[in-house]
Amino acid sequence: MAGASSSRVIQILKNPAYAGAYVYGRRRQDPSQRKPGAGHTPSVAVPIEDWSICLRDAFTGYIGWEEFMANQKRLSDNLCRYQEGQRGVARKGSALLQGLVVCGRCGRRMGLRYSGPDANYPVYQCTADRDHSALPRCQEVRALPVDAEVERLMLEALEPDRIAMAIAALTQVEEEVRQFERQWSMKKERAVTKPNVPAGNMTLLTPTIAWSPGRWNGNGRRSYEK
Repeated sequence: MAGASSSRVIQILKNPAYAGAYVYGRRRQDPSQRKPGAGHTPSVAVPIEDWSICLRDAFTGYIGWEEFMANQKRLSDNLCRYQEGQRGVARKGSALLQGLVVCGRCGRRMGLRYSGPDANYPVYQCTADRDHSALPRCQEVRALPVDAEVERLMLEALEPDRIAMAIAALTQVEEEVRQFERQWSMKKERAVTKPNVPAGNMTLLTPTIAWSPGRWNGNGRRSYEK
């Protein structure tokens, strides 16, 4: 029996059969991916919403469809797509901003490499031009001073007096919201109880109910006069 390798686990997570669904059209051939001289045409994955057939609850599954879809989203989020603004899962390394740094020249995501004899000096680098157009790297910056400045700004923002100012501002905003709600409530009450209604306008009036004193019968219940 084959062991639980990473590729095998991913195949299981992506297989809708484990969610009790029968599907058809998960992959299709893509002639543009065919290499010269190759004897077959490669296939590419098809998005779930484009599957030709997708019958949920066709049989008993190990997980539900909602959990299956949540797994697909998590797997997609774990991929590193820097150019699309998706940093993926956190990776090993000492850099503080890996996957977060944006190039100040071209506005694209910067990658990360480690320099030094022991590969312990992180460097943020923008390689989009090199990777896509065989051009020189846009720029690269040593990560340690950048990370230190970000740490300083973060700690400065978390100083007690700044936190107190933020809380005070939030309290003021909440009080303004409460005052607005009270004013709006008073306006609605005045609109409901306004005696003179201009022609052409509609105002909801609160009905008043007059109860007669009534009498108590022998069963201890109140009988109302008609």
